[in-house]
Amino acid sequence: MYFTLSWNPEDNSLKTEKKFESVADTAARERQHPECCHIDPTGRFMTIEIYEGIITVVPLVQRGKKRRLDSDPLPIGEPTPVRISEMCVRSSAFLHHRGAGDDRPILALLYEDNQANVRLKLRTVGFAGGEGVELEESDIKAVTLEPGSNLLIPINGPTCM
Repeated sequence: MYFTLSWNPEDNSLKTEKKFESVADTAARERQHPECCHIDPTGRFMTIEIYEGIITVVPLVQRGKKRRLDSDPLPIGEPTPVRISEMCVRSSAFLHHRGAGDDRPILALLYEDNQANVRLKLRTVGFAGGEGVELEESDIKAVTLEPGSNLLIPINGPTCM
C-alpha cells in the first residue's frame, strides 16, 4: 500500500493526492533487498520496487499534458506493474541525461544473474500505447561487475570543464 503527498508552499502544509493505492501481487515473491522508490530527474515517472521481477511505474504527468494549472489536482497516473527479466535487483537508480536526443528517463539496475554474476542493465522508461508505460531495454549491453557490488549512486556530470 502507498499514498502520495504534495507540498503546498502557500500554507506550508502537506496535501494527500492519492489515498492508499494497492500494488499487491499475490503471485510474486517479495524482494530480497529493501523496497525502494525513485522519481526520475525529469519528474515524469515514479518507480516502486516491492516484488522480484516487477517494477511498478507511476506516471506523475499524463501523456499530452504539458502544463497544469495550480488549481488542478496533480495528474498522477495509475500504477502499472511492469515485468522485467532481472529477478534479484540489488540496487537501482535513475541516471542524469547528458545531451540532446532521446529524453526518456534511464533506469539503471544492478542485479545478480542466474550464475551469481553481478551485472548492470539500463532500461528507458516511457509511455506505451494509450496511457500505459513501458521499461524498454537499452541498446547498451549488460555489463558484468565486481561480485561485491551492491549500490548504485548516480551523479551528474561535471559542472565545468
